Amino acid sequence: MTAITLLIFALGLSLVGVQLLNHRRLLKNTQLQFKESFIQVDLELQKRNAGVPELIEISKKYLLQERPLLEQLVHARNRATAALQKVTVNPLNCELIKELCLTEVEFQQAHTQFLMTASSNPLLMEQPKMIDLLKSATHSQNQIALAIESCNQSLSHYNQQREKFPFVLFSIILGFQTIALLDFSKKNN
Repeated sequence: MTAITLLIFALGLSLVGVQLLNHRRLLKNTQLQFKESFIQVDLELQKRNAGVPELIEISKKYLLQERPLLEQLVHARNRATAALQKVTVNPLNCELIKELCLTEVEFQQAHTQFLMTASSNPLLMEQPKMIDLLKSATHSQNQIALAIESCNQSLSHYNQQREKFPFVLFSIILGFQTIALLDFSKKNN
């Protein structure tokens, strides 16, 4: 009777072990999906950030009195670029993601203020290159929004899998932390 009890206990323990390994594999796969979707966010943010110097260069002649605004945009772009580089190295770090979100809010505020000021200058808005850059900036913002949506779907799936009971206990032990969603809106930062 004790041999049968030990056998049943060993079998039960084996099944729990197999479930834990399967859950770990699932979490690793969902982390990988997030990293792959974050690559697209990274690429879109890099494209957007790369276009800022050209916007500044064209605008300088027409916005001489707005030098502080241009400097604010350059500063915000540099901070956002630095935060993005940090997150790219370790996209699973929640603190780095929060920092990226905060710097993106700062950049978007400076960029919006710049665009409003630039669009109120008729001489600047007559420049074909400026019009092209503004269209490109709008397209870039749309692409960023789509990439963030895809990335957040991956993150939500990962976080949901991580939180399933009883695996949440083992998720913590195995080092699978909750990852914050990418949110570049002012209201949540």
